[in-house]
Order: sequence, then structure tokens, then C-alpha cells
Amino acid sequence: MKNYILKITVVLLFYTHSLNCQNTLKYYFDFENFEVKDKNDYSGLQFIKNNGGVFMNSLPTNNNYFYYGNHSYKLVEYGKYNVGKGFIYQVPVWINSYKLRDYHYLELILPKSLPRDRYYKISFLLGNMKTHEFKPEKYGVKFSPKKIVREDLKPLSKPTIMFPVTSEFEMESMNGIIYVSDTTKYLYFGMYAEDTILIAKKHTGSGLNVKLFENGVWKNGEKTDENFCADKVILDNISIQELEQSDISIGDIYFDFDKSETQTAQSRKTIQNLANVLNQHVDMQLFIYGYTDPDGSDEYNKILSQKRADFIKIELKKKNIQSDRLISIGNGELMNLQKEISHEKSRKVSFQLFE
Repeated sequence: MKNYILKITVVLLFYTHSLNCQNTLKYYFDFENFEVKDKNDYSGLQFIKNNGGVFMNSLPTNNNYFYYGNHSYKLVEYGKYNVGKGFIYQVPVWINSYKLRDYHYLELILPKSLPRDRYYKISFLLGNMKTHEFKPEKYGVKFSPKKIVREDLKPLSKPTIMFPVTSEFEMESMNGIIYVSDTTKYLYFGMYAEDTILIAKKHTGSGLNVKLFENGVWKNGEKTDENFCADKVILDNISIQELEQSDISIGDIYFDFDKSETQTAQSRKTIQNLANVLNQHVDMQLFIYGYTDPDGSDEYNKILSQKRADFIKIELKKKNIQSDRLISIGNGELMNLQKEISHEKSRKVSFQLFE
């Protein structure tokens, strides 16, 4: 398979510089004003133009995506979100008894590449079709400097960012911040090899009782050779913002050995300071990074560091900071370039603020 992989730094660098401007909206796609080459041709070879960008299938297969002009209760309940008149469908995976799974991606071609060595926030609304029995456990986006040429229907790997899909019907607001170390021209939306799990959910479909197994697809108790659209999602309001790192500095919070919580006077003071800053700067986003010392396995340290970061996030939510402004990441063992850093100083949570 020919594949171009963008170098993405998930563990962001710890430095600060002057903040001279607010976040900058680069692109916004709301599907209220777009063109389709042929409304009756869903071959995947056609494209959708929207606000300057081009959306198309990354493989020429049938029904990977199409658009819809009016919302319907049969499709998705969009809750409190204003998703407008138009949105776009995307089918992450087709299934049949022989190939089992064919993975598909929605390709977004930006009219102008995103500059390198910048922080970006990507946001979009994602909803699951009410008529389908399954939903993705996670949904990913891959940033790439070049077009990805796929030679088979296997899932892509190494997404730039992945989002958990928690709702069965309502539109969910997906938000994430990344650091991009290369220019970006292409974005790919779909399910990735790191998590291709489909979860059964309530549905309002025809009740065909389609079940997925490792050895094929079964319908009404019998194995079937039919193609089956396992899940279909709805995308809307895709936005890409460039962010500036704040020059506000917040001290680290330290943890005792093998502990994921802390209630020291210093930790409570730091958490309160963070809450005060976030309340004073309502547009700020906070990255929370958890770390451990070198003791223990990589897997155990990854889990422990995530628990430490999540603990701080929970404490801030108790102080009425909105969850979508807080991004917690467990980085596992702190890789000490300076050997004199003690184990005690490695058991910590660090912070970055963006505006």
C-alpha cells in the first residue's frame, strides 16, 4: 500500500511564547452552500465542494458518502446543536460474508495547506444513523501533506486524533487540539486500524436482525452473502482553528508513588489557580499531561498517567469548567533528558494553555 504519513507530535513541546492574537479560524464547513457534480451519481468518483474545500471518497466505491438537504427524525436527533439544513453522510465500513469489512474514508482537500509547526483545534458534529444497528467505538481524523493512495480496502492506521463515540442518536460535538509538524493539505475521516470496533445500539430500522461475526454476516439466523452497511454517520460543522500558546505559566502537580490522586495544599492551590485563569479567559483551552516515573511496565504507566491527568480534569469540572475546554493525556513514563531529575519529580501532571 502506498501511504504518506504525516509526522504528528502528540506529546506537545513544553515551552511558552508571547500571545499576540486570539485563535484564528482557518476553515469552516457547514454544508449549507455546496455543489455536487451530479446529484444522482453516488459512485464516489464525484466530489462535493463546500466553502472552498473539496470533499470526496478516498476510494472509488459506491455510496461511501453523499449529502442530505433536510434533517429528519428518522436519521438523527441533533439535540441542542444547530446543524442547519444540510449535512453529509459517511459510511466508515461495509461488510459482507466474504470480505468481512471494507473500510472507507471521507477525504477533505483543503484549498490551501495548513502551515507547519502550529497548533490547531479541529471540531465537528458527529451523529449516528437511527436506522443502523451499529456505531463506531471511535472515529478518527488523519492529517496528511499528500494524498493517500490506497490499493486495498484495509483500514488506514496512525490517525492524527481519535474521538470516542458515546451517543447512539444525538449529534456529538467532537473537539481536539494537535500540534502539526508538517504542512497539511488532506484530511481523512473514518475508522482506523487502532480501533475498528463496532458497537450494537438501539435502532429504528427494518428489524432484519443482522449480526456480525468473525466468520461472516448473519441475517435472520442465516449466513448471508449480501453487502451490509454496518454503520452510517452524519458529519456537519467541521472547523479548523489555528491556536496560539499562552504565555501564562502554571506549575506542575506532583503525586505520591503509584497514586492517581492528590489532595495536598499545594495541589489544591494550583487547581484553584487554573480554574481562576480559565474563568478569566473563557476562550482558553487547557491541555493536561500525566506522567509517571520509570518504575513499572509501559502499559501500567500509560494507564496510571492517564488517571492522573483525568483526576485534574475531574477536579476542574467540579469548579464549573466545561469539559470540552479540558484535554487530558496520559504520556506514561517521563522521558528524562536530564538524568538528575528524581523519580519524585517525574510523578506529575503538567499543563499547557491555548487561546
